[in-house]
Amino acid sequence: MPSEPRSWGKICLGTRLEKQVEADFVLTWTGLLLSGLRKGDAVRTERGKVAHVSANSIIRAFLTDTNCDALLFLDSDAEVEPNFISQLRDYQPGWAYDALQAFHVRRNNPSEAIWYTRDGDGLIQCLVINEGVMDVGLIGTHAAIFRREVFTGIYEAYGKGIDFEDFQWFCYPRHQRKSDEATLSLEAGDLGFRLGATTDIRAGHISKAALGWTEYQEFLAKTHARERAKYYTQLAGLVAEFTGEERQAVEAKAMLGSKNVLDGWDKHQPKDAEQVRAFYGARDNGYLYDLLAWNWSDPYWQILQPLRKVEGMRVLVIGAGLGSEAEVLADKNQVDVFELPGTLKEFCKSRLDERVNFLDGDRLEQGNGLHQYDLIVAIDTIEHVHPDELDGFLDAVALSLAPGGSLYAHNNFGQEDLYPMHFDHAERFKTWLEKNGMENVSGYEYRKTQVPERV
Repeated sequence: MPSEPRSWGKICLGTRLEKQVEADFVLTWTGLLLSGLRKGDAVRTERGKVAHVSANSIIRAFLTDTNCDALLFLDSDAEVEPNFISQLRDYQPGWAYDALQAFHVRRNNPSEAIWYTRDGDGLIQCLVINEGVMDVGLIGTHAAIFRREVFTGIYEAYGKGIDFEDFQWFCYPRHQRKSDEATLSLEAGDLGFRLGATTDIRAGHISKAALGWTEYQEFLAKTHARERAKYYTQLAGLVAEFTGEERQAVEAKAMLGSKNVLDGWDKHQPKDAEQVRAFYGARDNGYLYDLLAWNWSDPYWQILQPLRKVEGMRVLVIGAGLGSEAEVLADKNQVDVFELPGTLKEFCKSRLDERVNFLDGDRLEQGNGLHQYDLIVAIDTIEHVHPDELDGFLDAVALSLAPGGSLYAHNNFGQEDLYPMHFDHAERFKTWLEKNGMENVSGYEYRKTQVPERV
């Protein structure tokens, strides 16, 4: 057991899905997958089993299938911010503990804090008044992180004569009024592991509320929940048809989010611009599944909304991905699509058929079919361009914009731990905008509003 504070290292995120998972948790989970994981992290889920059986299955998978240093449990009725994993990971006061719980309250009234101290062989619920981190006697699975040594230590101490596949870390003692979480916590405490809880990092508890029909319709409209759910099912079906998999298998991979492309990037290890372009065309790069998770998310739909109003324009979509932007624009506009040769381009062609025109080549440059466009769309594209090819790429964009034309660009210049294929072009993109006299006129739209400087 550690004697000095240390970081949590690589984290495995695990959840045991209830029979009916609240829509709010889907948003929470998607946010964590898109924004919370770092290179080397892992994800494990269980469903269709009793809660404590699912928890034990996740622990076994964590210990045998990953090389992560800590397991972060999140119950499927938890609500946290997308940066929750980073909050917990980088919270140095928590490094002194072997398990640390985020602050949360009961799901129903009264809203008591789940915060217990140890009293001999029992536990006493506390009224939390002081803020900060402190020792506790109980660690739950709602939103808590455990070091690997906690589980290996308990198995070594209490698993003699029990097959590893049958051992239970979470279990209910016969004829005792103790929870499965209490059993694990008390055994960990007896072995000298230090358990803590903090008010500085907080997790919500999703609770059902009585809503009228009007309010419910407003909720569905505001979040585009009905349209997104229908769209997700259809798009997952298209991906499954393209790959030859079952739709459920595709959806399960999509739940892993960025891990799909992290594994693909680690497998290919591209070194130069040509190899980077080849990676995006590879069948096993993981992007079909990562983009499926992104394309149905609420943030993506908010980015997409302005494009639904565009009509009567000549449009170029760069980095079409799964083809969602091109599909939105195709009915009322003349659309060209540039996507690198390979899997994503093949999928887009199978999805969009003859509704758009696909440009040839593996570089965006004059002479490969580019025209003068009223609108150029590049959503989460520019950060993927290799630095050696960025200037040529941006010059082609500038030359392809018709007078008065707009660039609609959402950039993610960051998250290199989550997406090591992202290049931080923030300063170069800013310089290019200034050089070409382009200003941000609204949202993600950039337009020439002044004469560009002469060079």
